[in-house]
Order: sequence, then C-alpha cells, then structure tokens
Amino acid sequence: DGITESIINTLSQFPKLRVVARSTVFRYKDQQIDPQEAGRLFDVQAVLTGRVRQIADRLIISTELIDIATDSQLWGEHYNRNLSDIFEVQEEIAREIAEKLRLKLNRKEKARLGKRHTHKVEAYQAYLKGRYHWNKRTTDSLKKGVEYFKQAIDRDPAYASAYAGLSDSYTLLIVREAASPEEGFAKAKAAASMALKIDEEFAEAHASLGHAMLHNWEWGDGEKELKRAIELNPGYASAHHWYSEHLTAMGRCDESITELKLAGGLDPLSLVISADLGRAFYYAREYDQVMKQESITLEMDPNFWLSHINLGKSYTQLGIHADAISELKKAVEFSLGNTEALSFLGFAYAAAGQGEDALRTLHELDERSKRGYVPPYHLAIVHAGLGQKDQAFGWLEQAFEKHAVDLFTLKVEPMFDSLRSDERFEDLLRRVGLASPEPYLMRTEVSYETRIKKKAIAQPKPAAIAVLPFRPISTEGRDEILELGIADALITRLSDIKQIIVRPTSLIRKYIDLEQDSATAGREMAVESVLEGNIQKLGDRIRITARLIKVEDGSSLWAGTFDEEFTDIFAVEDSISEKVTAALALKLTGEDRDRLKRRYTENTAAYHLYLKGRYFWNKRTEEALNRAIECFNQAIELDPNYALPYAGLADCYTKLGDVGVTAMTPGKAFARAHAAASRALTIDSSLAEVHASLGHIDMHLFQWADAERAFKHAIELNPNYATAHQWYAYYMAFHQRFDEALEKIKVALKLDPLSLPIADSVGEFLYFARRNDEAIEEIRKTLEMDPNFLASHINLGRAYAQTSMFCEAEDQFAKARQIAGESIDALAALGHTYAMSGNNGSALEVLAQLTELSKERYVSPYDIALIRAALGETDEAFRWLEKAYDERVEWMI
Repeated sequence: DGITESIINTLSQFPKLRVVARSTVFRYKDQQIDPQEAGRLFDVQAVLTGRVRQIADRLIISTELIDIATDSQLWGEHYNRNLSDIFEVQEEIAREIAEKLRLKLNRKEKARLGKRHTHKVEAYQAYLKGRYHWNKRTTDSLKKGVEYFKQAIDRDPAYASAYAGLSDSYTLLIVREAASPEEGFAKAKAAASMALKIDEEFAEAHASLGHAMLHNWEWGDGEKELKRAIELNPGYASAHHWYSEHLTAMGRCDESITELKLAGGLDPLSLVISADLGRAFYYAREYDQVMKQESITLEMDPNFWLSHINLGKSYTQLGIHADAISELKKAVEFSLGNTEALSFLGFAYAAAGQGEDALRTLHELDERSKRGYVPPYHLAIVHAGLGQKDQAFGWLEQAFEKHAVDLFTLKVEPMFDSLRSDERFEDLLRRVGLASPEPYLMRTEVSYETRIKKKAIAQPKPAAIAVLPFRPISTEGRDEILELGIADALITRLSDIKQIIVRPTSLIRKYIDLEQDSATAGREMAVESVLEGNIQKLGDRIRITARLIKVEDGSSLWAGTFDEEFTDIFAVEDSISEKVTAALALKLTGEDRDRLKRRYTENTAAYHLYLKGRYFWNKRTEEALNRAIECFNQAIELDPNYALPYAGLADCYTKLGDVGVTAMTPGKAFARAHAAASRALTIDSSLAEVHASLGHIDMHLFQWADAERAFKHAIELNPNYATAHQWYAYYMAFHQRFDEALEKIKVALKLDPLSLPIADSVGEFLYFARRNDEAIEEIRKTLEMDPNFLASHINLGRAYAQTSMFCEAEDQFAKARQIAGESIDALAALGHTYAMSGNNGSALEVLAQLTELSKERYVSPYDIALIRAALGETDEAFRWLEKAYDERVEWMI
C-alpha cells in the first residue's frame, strides 16, 4: 500500500500529469484486473503495475508501465534491494515514469521528485500504518491512526507527512464527534503547522490545515490554505474536495460543484467524492442533477447511505414524499441507524404531513440521547420540519455552543428555509461567520440568499396530482369527447389551487384507452395521487363514478358516484373538485374556494361544444385545429360571454401560424389569435392560461415588453402552469439570456416531467447557445422518452450539422420526414445542411422542392433565407428575411 501511495503522491504534484487517486485504485486491491481493462476503466493512457515481496530485510519489487493504446510495455524493471533502500527505489520508479511519459520537468519539479520527508524506514513504516487506518475512516481506526502517526514522529521528529496525517486524523475525529472541537482543532492545526514549519511547500499539509480551519469557522485563512495546496499539487483530490466544502459553506455552490468535478476526475471511484457532488447539487437546489449524480454513485455501491440521504432530501424538496421517505429509510438501514439519516427522515415525514411519524422519530432521537450523544443539529432539523421554530432555534443554539461541524452548511441547507426570515437565523449566521454580504462578492454577483429567494423553495411542497381521462361505463353510446373533456375541466379547476401541481391535459391524453392501472400511471407521471373515473351519458342523464387513488400503495383516498341530469354537470364538477381537495387535506382560503366553484358558463350546450373543441385542439393537426375553431365559434354563439372558447380560438390560431403546422400566413394567424385572447381576458382577467397565450402571441408580433408582462402575470396567477414557464423561457432564450432560460425551463420540466415539448426545449436552448455537444446529449434523452417525437429529430439534426456531423444530421431529417410525411421544417433543415456541407447541388434541389410545395401550402420565407445564407447568397438571404419580417413569420423571433 505504501509504495503505491508514495508514487501516487509524488507523480500527482506535476500539473501536466493526471494521476488517479489512491481511493479509486485501491478498490481493485487483491483483484485480478487486466491493465488494459484498468486503463479503459480509469480513462488513462498508461498504467503502472507492480509486485512487492519482503523477505527479512530484503525487498523484491517488479514494475511494468503499460501503454494502453498499444498494449505495449513502455518500461519495466526488477529490484532486489535492502529495505532501507525503499526511498531510492520509489524515486527511481517515479523518475523512470516521468521520463518514459516524456514529461518536461522544470528544476523545481525535479527537486520535488527527489524529495524525501524521512530517511528512517521505521518512521516510514509507522506512517504507512497510520494512513492505512486513517483511510478506513471509522472512529476506532482514526484513533489507531493517531497512535501510528505519533510513533512515526517519535522515530523522526522532522517527518512532515506524519504531522499532516496526525492533523487529518484529529479533524476527522471532530467531524465524527469523537473529539471535542475546542481540543481537537487546536491539535489538528498545531500538527499541520508543524508539518509546514518543516516543509512550507508541502501541499498535503496546507490542505490539512485548511480543512481544520474550515470546520473551525476560520473561513478566510482556511480558504488561503486550501488554494495554496491546490497551487502546489493540483493533482491532490482531497484538496479539491475540502475546498469544495468551503465554497459550499460560503454559498458559492457553482464553484463548489466545479471543484468536486475536478476531484472526481482525479478520484473517479471515490464514493464520498461522488456522493458529495450530489450533495453540492442539492445545496445549489439543482435536484434533477442530484438524481443523475447519485444514480452514478449507487451503481458503484447500491448501499452507500450518503447517496440515499442526498436522494431523500432532494425528493423532499421536490414534494415527492413517498420516494423521499423510502430513500431515507434506506439511509437509516444502511448507516445502521445513524442519527443524521434519522433526523432527515423525521423532516421528510413532517414535510409529507405525517406529523405522528415525525414525532415518533423525534422521540427515538430523544431516547438515543439518553444512551449516547445525539448532535443538537440533528434535533433542530426535525423541529424545523414540524414548524416548531422556537425548539429548532433552541437546538441550533446548542449546536453553536458545542461548535458543531454541521453548522458549516447552515447558509445553504434548504431544510432551514422556513427559519431564514427570522432575525435569529441571521444572527446565528453572523456568529458562525457566514452572514452576507461576503467580501468576495463582486458588485455584479448575486448573494446566495438572493438566489434561493428567486428559486422560491418553500415547505411544504405542492402535492402533485394527475386526472386521468374518464373511461366509459359501457362501450355502447360512448362519448370519447366527454371522457377527456370532464378530465380537462377538472384539470382546469384544480389548477387554480396553488397548493397542488396538476399534470396538464396534453400529458394525460396518452392514457385514453390504455389498459393500465392508475397507480402505475401515477408513478410514470411522478405524482402522489391520481383521480380516475367512469362516465356515461344516456339521453339527458349523466352517470359518473370518481375515485382518488394514492399512488404509493394504490389505496383509495375518496370515491363518489353521481347520477344526474346533464344540465347538472357543473354541480358534479364542483362536488368532485371539493371532495378531492378535502381528501388531499388542502387548507383552502375563501378565494381558493371561489376559484374552485367558478363557472365560466351556465349553458351546457356551449360547454359541450367547448369540450369538443378542446378535444380536436389537442390533436394539433391542421384539420383538427380547423374543426376545433368551428366548435369554439359555435360555443361563443350560444354564450358570447363564455371566456374559454375565446381562449381556445387564440390557441388554435397561434398553432396554425406557428412552427410545426404553419397552415396560414403567420401574421394573419397571430393577429386573429391576439384578438381572441384579448376578448377572453376582457370577460375574465384572472385566466392564467390566457395571459400566457397572449404573451406567446405578443412575442410573434414582436411586442416584447407586453409579452414579458403577460408571462409574469400568468405565473403570478398560477405558479404551477408549466406552459407559462416554458414560453417565458423561450422569451429569455430569444434575448440570449440562456442561463436564465435553462433555469426557467427546468421549472417547467419539474411541473410537467413527461412533456416532450418541454424536455425538447432544454436541448433547443443549448443549441441556441452554441453548446451543441450538450444539446445533442439532452435531445437524445428526449428521444428516449419517445423515439418518434418529430421536433427532437429536427433539433438533433440541426445540432449535428453545427458540429459538422453532416451524415448524422441528414439521417435525423430523414427520420423526421418518415414520421411526419412531407415535413416542410425537416425538408428545409435538410437543405440547409446540404449547403453547410458544400453539397450545393442538393441544396438547390431542396429549394426547388420548397418552391413547388409553396404552390399548395405555406412555406416559410425564413426557411428559404436559411438555405440561401448557407449557400453564401447574402443578398438573397436578406431579401427572404425581409419577406419573413413582413409576414411575421414564426421563427423571426
């Protein structure tokens, strides 16, 4: 172990060389692994293998350096030396590797190569035993490590490595709460300082001192030491790891993530570093990234409890309470009842509304405190979840008095968001040294507190619910429009309640006629409950049965049966909506109740025509949209003050002029859409969906300020309306505010996780931002959800074309045309790719095809301009762009 670690430590000091860290390679100790396989696994160009045997005072060592690309030997050597020659052997091996890898070393680096921290073999062997036990990281092994490091120092009082190891041991004993902070930090800092007194350029000692200072709340000096360690040895993974913890404490989450990615590159199989990257994403409120990262960690070790903690905490913040509780139960099990995991489970119970379970967890922590030490920070977590602020602050005060190491996350822990507005919280941050403004902030930067306010993470999270299309009681006399329509009407009503997130109609359409149980559908849509039902219209009567299902176990939360005159359909919807909110234990305000009972018309014939219009609208084809317009106009004739059909007209005209359909001149379509949306808002200005539609239309009419106001008002009226967030994200992207656009589209995706258009938008925004490799990766994910999603094939083809992967681009456009027949968008994109690749003849043929097609249907001048521009015909491109501007063509925005 010692020879391996020494060579790793020596070589990792060279900035031109990436050396995989000890914790990663030691996972393959005692395993027969082929060097070629190891090289591919670690993503390296060369692998050093060796064997060692000690016989009395003799060392027999054989080594081999393998070139992974050619599977050939770069160098090999056999040593038979005295044990006292161990240092010379290690130096020779490191020197040979540097030479064979053709590293050009400067004078300073050559000096480092030959530097020894001790010449005494007994001290070296004691140090190796100390590191062996330190790397186990248990309380008992850390204490043994202290003993061996002290033995090494006794044998060589000038042995800097042993002092650094001693410092690391004391710091981790404090973190494990096996040593008091007051005594432990003094010893840790003294040991690291002694190491630096012996060798000021010893990177590991600077890192050790910085790590101790971090947990001792010496923020400024700690950061200096950690940065100095990285400067001296950029290949030291622990320095990057510990510096990331400092950055997290400061609220500099993006920088923390960057450091952890660097640490992970140096130590790719380190479970702690991998899990802590997930934790950093959690503190940055990037919960989707937590899921991705921890799935990687759990592939390495499915029982790694820190990863289950990070998943559980993230699910809690997303309001996915069943999964949160499940993950945190695993964390408790795999950690053998660790109180940290138990406290987070208690918080999750409280956030899920399971107060009794939270109190039971709190009682268990209290009982444990009678038998052993329970950190006050952990008790504060559960009280915060229960909304017991005074008790939470009481325990946080005790944590401060005990100098609890957990407090370094105080500034960033989402579980304390409910306490942040209390002046006691700011006072505690100030005393720990974490209060804003931080001295490092530039004027243009935004504090962590401001960023989390913008992200609006609050407890408890809105519950997510899906309303499935109602099924026919009997196939005889079936009315498919009414089956989907009643679901759509209930979705509209329930969406007005800010305490719940309701999956949109576009998402639940696929469950029409799908023989699948509701709980499974609910899990697919990432909701906690599902409203299902059966419906039949017989003459003037309507019969409905409805059930609210708990997704976690398929149990019934509520069920009801209605047999009424069809004219009483509104009363039935009122009753179902009220019963659902009651079953979900939602505390409604008077305003909420009024919105829930709001009726947009009393005319059942107009209502049925509106449902019919929405049924056709959701098909999104040119023919279906025109039929929807007929139905909406008929509904308006029956009730001219019925706002929803006007909203339907606005959506239809927008779609007829927008990308994907473009069945009429866009300028004409958007003008009609604007008039219809404005009329709907004249009747009822509280319709969030219509404000969002109006914002979408205003963008196409280049009325940018009006568009942004409309989007903001829509989100204010209904923060859970995913489409408003999606269109506002496009607004941001069109103004080159790409980072904001990506943040906003993530909000939409959380509200509507299975929406293909929203998922596709992520890749499209990355394409707009010229981040084409990332765009390709994201768009492929969307196609995994639905391999036949037309827009994603076109966007993937465009991204391929921008990276000069022209064959791949052409293949995607061909697939798009197979899916949609004669897709104008796909054909135009193909022509553009031909021109980009220098295949001008084929590009001109596409232009001829588009010209011929324009005699029968609308062909966008914008598409013609793109091809002309790629052909280098600048004047022609501008002529077509002017025409596109005059027609208010969809993609001019």
